[in-house]
Amino acid sequence: RRTFLATGEPVFAEGGEFLGYRGIGRDVTGQRRAEDALRESEARYASVFHSGAAGIFTVAVAEDGEFRFEEMNSAAEILMGLGADDIIGKTPQQTLPPRAAASGYQRLQECLARDAPVTFEEDVQLASGERSALYTFVPIHDAAGKVRVDRQRCNSCGACPPVCDPHALELVGREVTVGDVLD
Repeated sequence: RRTFLATGEPVFAEGGEFLGYRGIGRDVTGQRRAEDALRESEARYASVFHSGAAGIFTVAVAEDGEFRFEEMNSAAEILMGLGADDIIGKTPQQTLPPRAAASGYQRLQECLARDAPVTFEEDVQLASGERSALYTFVPIHDAAGKVRVDRQRCNSCGACPPVCDPHALELVGREVTVGDVLD
């Protein structure tokens, strides 16, 4: 099945008799298929992101060089003891206890400097209590080369134990530009 985009206008004779249409049309089948594939990919990503048992955050590198939380799933809200409204758009220093913020900031800087995933285990005191978890920060580049750092946090949730084997969840995949967050 082909899809065309046509634009035109009716053409009338001097007496008002309809003669037909004058316009152009072009085949947009490829563009339509690409748009459909993108929508499907976004739906798969949203399904994994929002329904996963592991807490997932994305952290953007703002124009001022600061790290700002961009999005988080409901599992992350439960694990952190903070709602998305409490964290989105804010820096780790504005939302996390000082020790956790400093450690997270250092690991984010390391991830950017290496331009490679950084995995580490850490005990942190959060609003939801003491947590021991394995973290993975992954640099994600957009089409313009701008970096977002995706962070997946796995801790005492239905899908994994408090300290996770990084290879145990290889089946949890997300389509991303450069890499995937596996915890």
